Amino acid sequence: MIPCEEAMEKLYEYLDGELPDLEADEVARHFEICVNCYPQLAFEKAFLDALHQAREGTRAPEPLRGRVLELLEQEGFTPSTGG
Repeated sequence: MIPCEEAMEKLYEYLDGELPDLEADEVARHFEICVNCYPQLAFEKAFLDALHQAREGTRAPEPLRGRVLELLEQEGFTPSTGG
């Protein structure tokens, strides 16, 4: 089994389907067995799934969107005026 550090280094490539088959299999086996790393895999996968759902047209409630934009502007972000 590959070490935890190696599995975590390849986590995003694994989730994005960018690893060659052999490497992907090794990473998958690691996450199936390792109780220390699996929670990180589950979290990142859920996060990516949420991003994909958001891209499919689900919008955050307007008060949340406004608050996020307000916080971003406080940090120096300037929203674009284009669509």
